[in-house]
Amino acid sequence: MSSPVLQETSDPEIKDLYFKHLFTQPYHKAFTTPEVGVDRMRRGLCAFHGEADAFRIISETYDEDEKCRLKDIRMFSTAQVALAVRKGSPYKEHIRQR
Repeated sequence: MSSPVLQETSDPEIKDLYFKHLFTQPYHKAFTTPEVGVDRMRRGLCAFHGEADAFRIISETYDEDEKCRLKDIRMFSTAQVALAVRKGSPYKEHIRQR
């Protein structure tokens, strides 16, 4: 089974990170919920690859000085996609986060 990370990047450092830190672990240890990943980051020396949920949790639970110590690392760039949504649509927030 091929990882989306490996399909979307040719960066040797990202591939090296994947094989050293994710591929060698059991699935339940390599992948976790945003809440657990953000909590591990708070305790130190841990990186977490997540989506918009992680940023929401950080903004709600971290102090300002904790936020300043974080660094955002771009793993891979995604294609820019635009989607028209009718004003007042109940799906607007779901689409924005994903």
